Amino acid sequence: MKQLLVNVQTGEQQLVDLTAEEQAVVDKRFSDEATLAAQRKIEEDNIATNKTSGKTKLKNLGLTDDEIKALTGA
Repeated sequence: MKQLLVNVQTGEQQLVDLTAEEQAVVDKRFSDEATLAAQRKIEEDNIATNKTSGKTKLKNLGLTDDEIKALTGA
């Protein structure tokens, strides 16, 4: 991977390779972001599953769709 170095006084730009240490930092950030995205997806899926499960249980108790909507707002 490369990085762009810019001298703000002269405007000179230089494209250079990342050092191994800098590349490791970039790789870790990408890995961390992927992990967080996967965790968010799992949490969103769990919320959707719990919502569906809760509605099903309310229907099994004899509530109508309108009653469930009034209770849950959805």
